[in-house]
Amino acid sequence: MNQIQKTPRSTISRKKKKPQRGVAIREQKNKSGTVSLRLDYTHNGKRHRDTLNIILTGDRSKDKELKDMAEIIRAKKQYELLAEKNELPRPKSNRADFLQYFEELSRTRKKNNVWNNAVKHLRTFCKGVPLPMRAITVDMVERWKSYLLNTVSRNSASTYYNAFRTAINTAFRSELIASNPCAKTPAISERETDVEYLTIEEQKAMESIEYSTQAIQRAFLFACCTGLRLSDVSALTWNDIERGKKEKQIQVRQKKTDGTVLVFLAQKTLHYIGKKPKQAKETDRVFPISSSYAVISKHVKRMAEQAGIKKRVTFHVSRHTFATSLLTQGASLYAVSKLLGHKSIKETERYAKLINAKLEEVAFLVDSF
Repeated sequence: MNQIQKTPRSTISRKKKKPQRGVAIREQKNKSGTVSLRLDYTHNGKRHRDTLNIILTGDRSKDKELKDMAEIIRAKKQYELLAEKNELPRPKSNRADFLQYFEELSRTRKKNNVWNNAVKHLRTFCKGVPLPMRAITVDMVERWKSYLLNTVSRNSASTYYNAFRTAINTAFRSELIASNPCAKTPAISERETDVEYLTIEEQKAMESIEYSTQAIQRAFLFACCTGLRLSDVSALTWNDIERGKKEKQIQVRQKKTDGTVLVFLAQKTLHYIGKKPKQAKETDRVFPISSSYAVISKHVKRMAEQAGIKKRVTFHVSRHTFATSLLTQGASLYAVSKLLGHKSIKETERYAKLINAKLEEVAFLVDSF
């Protein structure tokens, strides 16, 4: 009788579970106790976990809608990966999440903070729920504008809306949306703000005080003579100054615009810079101060109060002071525009309007003679 030979248990090869292929939706428990959804997939040998910014509410019907939306995003990502691998045409879907698209665009922008803030406000407006391309209508845009105007200042609302409008225009050109609702509704116009600046007498008063933090006092007065922003003043090194002393000018790359401006090292400017300390390195900063605008402006406010100046003085007032001082002394609008690093002379025209208004006041003083 033939006996069936049994294979020893130890020699049986157990099949390993193959990892799930494609793009999967995973739930992730957050520290706050909420549950958010994310995409989990492998691309080019590297594992990716993409946050969807979808947070489950605990309500069964609402969560079903959120999971359906996550499934749409998952399917889109799945197709994108297959399209890349097999050279298939990319899908043009109005179901894509605009919030995610807006966030991706913001990473490519130089003025990233403005776009980041615009994305944050739009996410708040959408209450954390994805915004499908098809949901962007004229009515939705009007409600979004109303939200901005009721949440932030008018000028900030204008800036954030312009970032949103640029993203919509880009999506429209890419055929991600069928029509452009921003073309059918007016933008948020900026309100012209009052330009605060210091007179020559007020500058002298700021210089005459003995402020506790002299580096901040010197930095502010230096900015009044150069028009540089706080971010550029705080970044200046002794190496920058030494290289420019021969030609009595230095070239500064502006952090805000990435453009360059010339700073002329006049005697007054060099006075505020002061002498290089013996132990200072070439890479050390000329003005070892905080780069936080809020922190420095608090100090500038105290300096102004100590000097008996009743105006609302921030660090940026130094830039306005530089521009108005030059125009008052007869400098051309074009020259001032170049020294400030403005991309358009229109940005500089507001200072000219201010000077003209002051001249008009002086002209009418003849009536009092």
